[in-house]
Amino acid sequence: MIGIYANPLLGGSGERYEDEVLATLSAWAEEIRGGDVVVAGDLNIGHAIGDETENAWISRAHAAWTGLGLLSSYHDAYSVDLGAEDHATHFHRYRREAGWHIDFVLLPSARLADLRSVEVGDHSTWTAAGVPARSDHVPVIIELKI
Repeated sequence: MIGIYANPLLGGSGERYEDEVLATLSAWAEEIRGGDVVVAGDLNIGHAIGDETENAWISRAHAAWTGLGLLSSYHDAYSVDLGAEDHATHFHRYRREAGWHIDFVLLPSARLADLRSVEVGDHSTWTAAGVPARSDHVPVIIELKI
């Protein structure tokens, strides 16, 4: 498993969130192409829920991961295209109405047949005011047949 937390402000490899994602995929490309590697994390690039406007950042990252044989478990399980997500994984400033889909679990295409379930956490459990140790992100939880 390769985890990504894209944040160029923390001294990463580029000036944009996309640069971090592309650099990680490039650095691990041989392993990703050659094995049973899951890539997951906060890519910090994606679409605002309800806004299907083309987003070049996520489009380039999507091209990179699909070129390596990876597919989004969420998009497969919910049968939606990139940009047509119904579930937010990040709530800007904790606001329910400011949801984005920016967290991903990417699987090798051969493992999609083993995907049993994909669940996205909800705002009230993970993000709402009063939640202990709350986050502005909710988890993407997958279950694979082993």
